[in-house]
Amino acid sequence: MINLQKTTLTINEIEKILSFGLLSILKSLPKTHQEQISVLDIKSSKTLYDNFHKSEMIRGCDTFRYDGLTWSPFPKDHFSEFRNYKLSSKTQLKKWLFNCGIPFKNSVFLLSDGDRNAIVTTWKIVVKHSDTIFWADDSVVFDESHSWCLFYHHEGDIYFGRTFHRK
Repeated sequence: MINLQKTTLTINEIEKILSFGLLSILKSLPKTHQEQISVLDIKSSKTLYDNFHKSEMIRGCDTFRYDGLTWSPFPKDHFSEFRNYKLSSKTQLKKWLFNCGIPFKNSVFLLSDGDRNAIVTTWKIVVKHSDTIFWADDSVVFDESHSWCLFYHHEGDIYFGRTFHRK
């Protein structure tokens, strides 16, 4: 279990720590959706980032060359199920994410290259706002079980792996 301190921050406090893109997304969401999103403080974010890197669910950026056709962010044999999607339409993306089979109520972690602060939200929020979450920076979504991982590459490719095999 990952021990994290969720910090409830005001929009003004969030403005100081998040990139412009993510901040504009948060401001545009309905209040009921904003309430399902927690921004972690720096210490908890570092713990989560460290935990994620130790899990070895994705390969480090220095160990691959992205070609968009045969590339996978996941180490070989890490997941028994693998699929990918090239961003095309908002509706198709939402259907594709829904078909990944993650329950909407599940809490998930969102890590992004563009922000130091990690986010805890629900899979429902990720699916509902996928067109605004996945648009610029490389991002990773996973849950505490580490049994699945979603990776968004900034060139518009999304990768999903399931059933993590521990060494």
